[in-house]
Amino acid sequence: YKGQAGGINLAKLAVSRVTGLSVDRAVLVDFEGFKKGINMLGGINVNVEKAFDDYEYPIDGMENDSCGKSQQELDRFKYIASSPAQIFPCRYEHLSFKKGLQRFDGAMTLKYVRSRHSKEDGTDFGRSARQRAVLMAIKNKAESPSVIPQIIPLLTTMSEYIKTDISLAEMQTLVLYKDELKIKFYT
Repeated sequence: YKGQAGGINLAKLAVSRVTGLSVDRAVLVDFEGFKKGINMLGGINVNVEKAFDDYEYPIDGMENDSCGKSQQELDRFKYIASSPAQIFPCRYEHLSFKKGLQRFDGAMTLKYVRSRHSKEDGTDFGRSARQRAVLMAIKNKAESPSVIPQIIPLLTTMSEYIKTDISLAEMQTLVLYKDELKIKFYT
């Protein structure tokens, strides 16, 4: 699992072992590319199935911030705090999603699919359902006529953020026959 294809092959192996499904091809998009891609589409409309709040969504770059607490305070807190957000409030932000159709930019879409600390919908099943909803919203947006002029700039920009083992010929076939193939998205 080394070299240029090592990461994608390792990801396919891990998914195969966890799910028991054979993974023939994969597409990996890093977080920055994910956000940029959504923004280049002009945002997406996502149907939020369940309203939820996540009080422990990590703020990027704050992972090691002591939030102004001394080592003595930190030592004391670790025995009495019920959540990391109580000890390190500066490391987390509160996310709140209301039920219904909502317009998300790239940053909010990423938060929506990554959120995992909600009492209402913080399970892996909930997260998987949200990821599927976002994939369908991206698919719907990408199929709209308004996106056609953006396809070449989008693909050019996204090429630096995407790794895949799908050949160009396979991509063309997927696009041409997507309805007949009834392509399923797995997250």
